[in-house]
Amino acid sequence: MEAELPLRDATDLLGKQTTIINALWQNYSTVTGVLIGLGITKTIDGRWAVPVRLAASIAFAMFSYGNWVLIRQACTVQASVKKAIVAALGEDGIAPSYRHVLETLTSTINSARASFGYHLTIDAAVLAALWLPQWLQK
Repeated sequence: MEAELPLRDATDLLGKQTTIINALWQNYSTVTGVLIGLGITKTIDGRWAVPVRLAASIAFAMFSYGNWVLIRQACTVQASVKKAIVAALGEDGIAPSYRHVLETLTSTINSARASFGYHLTIDAAVLAALWLPQWLQK
């Protein structure tokens, strides 16, 4: 016999996963903003030494990878919870207005694939901000 996840628990878990994902993206945004700002500042003020750019790039790549692993993990849990909620929507006894809320909630979930695309695009922009000033000054 399979244990079922009650709808209330599923929605609570979905909310918690969404909060985790939002916090991870917020931390990631802060770090990327700082690095882009440093890249722009050094473009205006002068050159950053190559070893400093390299160290910043390696540190960012490691942070970015770790952040992505956590986002992917949360997205995977979120997708599983979405399946449970969608399955529960097929059952009788759910008020139509609540059903609509749940359908809307589950339709807003980003897939891990979409999140990975966003992550890679931002990663490329950060690395470009760090290295383009160096390459353009030559």
